[in-house]
Amino acid sequence: MKLPYGIANFAKIREEGYFYVDKTRYIEVLENMPESSVVILRSRRFGKTLFANMLSHYYDVQQAGKFEALFRGTYIYDHPTPKHNAYWALYFNFSGITTETLEDANEGFANAVRSQIRLFTGRYKQHFSQTDRKRILQQAKPNEILTALFETLQENGLGRCIYGIIDEYDHFANNILSQGKEMFKDLVRTDGYVRPFYEALKAGTESVVDRLFITGVLPILLDSLTSGFNISTNISTDERFNEMFGFTEAEIAPIISYLGSAHRLDEIRTYYNGYRFSPRGQQTVYNSDMILYYGLRYAPANDYIESMIDTNVVSDYTKIRAILSIGDQQLEEDILTQIVEQQSLRVNQLTKLFILTRETEFLFDAKALLSLLFYRGYLTITNSTAEGIELQMPNLVLKSLYWEYMQYILMKRSAVRIDGLKKDEMLRDLLHGQLDLLLEFTERLLHGLSNRDYERFDEKYIKVVMLSLLSDVNLYIPHSEYEVNAGGYVDLYLQAVVAPERSAHYFLELKYVKASDPDSLVNQKEQAGIEAMQRYLRSASAQRTPNLHAYVLVFQKDRCVRRRKCEEN
Repeated sequence: MKLPYGIANFAKIREEGYFYVDKTRYIEVLENMPESSVVILRSRRFGKTLFANMLSHYYDVQQAGKFEALFRGTYIYDHPTPKHNAYWALYFNFSGITTETLEDANEGFANAVRSQIRLFTGRYKQHFSQTDRKRILQQAKPNEILTALFETLQENGLGRCIYGIIDEYDHFANNILSQGKEMFKDLVRTDGYVRPFYEALKAGTESVVDRLFITGVLPILLDSLTSGFNISTNISTDERFNEMFGFTEAEIAPIISYLGSAHRLDEIRTYYNGYRFSPRGQQTVYNSDMILYYGLRYAPANDYIESMIDTNVVSDYTKIRAILSIGDQQLEEDILTQIVEQQSLRVNQLTKLFILTRETEFLFDAKALLSLLFYRGYLTITNSTAEGIELQMPNLVLKSLYWEYMQYILMKRSAVRIDGLKKDEMLRDLLHGQLDLLLEFTERLLHGLSNRDYERFDEKYIKVVMLSLLSDVNLYIPHSEYEVNAGGYVDLYLQAVVAPERSAHYFLELKYVKASDPDSLVNQKEQAGIEAMQRYLRSASAQRTPNLHAYVLVFQKDRCVRRRKCEEN
């Protein structure tokens, strides 16, 4: 099986026999919509670019001769729409634009527009004279180039001939935003490059542009264009498109069957599944690139994969930080702690509008930042009722990023650095039943916290610190508030992934008392923990877990003062 990891060229995938998940049914849904201009937002590496490329092949009049070769065997081949191969496809991709300075971003944006229009006028050169092409391409600004193109088409009497496709419309803008709100405001100024471009595109829909399909990640740029581009419908949370990007479990079945790894499906779900993009969505989806990575890296002969995490899909926690740092520092830390500690958070509804311009200052409060994390793919919808929407980390890969980010915050706050080699040693020790280094590192991070931090301290914060130390999830899967029987939840269950029949697994029950609390309270907390742990050990989940080590850990301020290993009574 040829897996198209990193390939977003639809023709290459179809012509060279790569595995392809058929998403063409969404072409029909989109074409039947009354709205002719739509925007859909998803995290990167979910298949947006491949879908956009597929649209260009489907609608481009010059690709009509390839329709059978490219689409045979797909839904849309058997159900072609009236407008297939009826347009000139005007395609833009705004990823890869340098954003070190605002000048770099504007120049890169202008070059991307000019380059694509040069290709467009060359592809349909029979409709453009040399004079036409020269006049269009010699314009200085992106909006001027676009306007000249549209005017030429209109003068030549070509009517509504364009299907416009913009992929990663905001990639460069989000990089700008991560560098500062003021720089972003300059990017979207009325006399800048970006807003006038979209104003020209909007004007084009009144003459030669019949349909627009736009992909991106965040709504901030689109909203900040305000009246400059207020013609598109955002379908990101529309239940009809919940599974348009990413793979459903049924769609990954051929890969799992080919690899012979059905016995690892629970593990694959834990690491890669869990994305729901509509409050009314019925299914969750897998990150498509994560699945393709797994398919390429998993070795069926010895049932082994070196790492479950693809660094190209989720590079590091700085992407989360780029969102949270838009707010103030305290809000950033509070939200991060809540996500890691509480697992799920509730909002009445997602923030609908983000307008950030010189004329309008947007307040990035907790609700807005959580909404942006949802759009970015770092939180997902787990439940939706009349009382609100529940958001949580979608899977273990994303949890590991939050935990790593939390570790960075804690090390920075406590002025403590824990070397990566020592963390590796800690994990190896855990596999052999040794808890000492995990407790030592937990104490070191706790010791650096201020008295103000301890004012609102409890067992949950101990758990947050431990999870931050367990961000490398290739050896252990940490489960927070793990349900072991009806009404019983152990604080932490550390599930060994490597050699699970031989390696140590852990139930950890955490208790906390203040530095000023008497020993009698320490004893009381310890005894309560022991009684709870003994109930957990009698559960079916504990009985079927080999080599299970159960501990009650009582912390007093920054020290573990009691460590009691428990056995089933």
